[in-house]
Amino acid sequence: MIVRTARWEAACRYYELYEGEDLFGQRVLVQVWGGKGNARGRSRTLTGTAASLALMKQAVGALRRRHGYMMKMASG
Repeated sequence: MIVRTARWEAACRYYELYEGEDLFGQRVLVQVWGGKGNARGRSRTLTGTAASLALMKQAVGALRRRHGYMMKMASG
């Protein structure tokens, strides 16, 4: 099962992280981003160990803050 773990928003943009396991049992981190007022957006799926994905999540959070995004409550 994959659940949303974090969401950041700027004035017109959003960025979300989801994590869990894929159908093959691999740990995955899914990054989703786009504009708030349109249906356009992109996503990327990364696989790795729990430790490497935790480091990726920290790096993403730091980058979002530097780019002016505010963290929103994570809800599945």
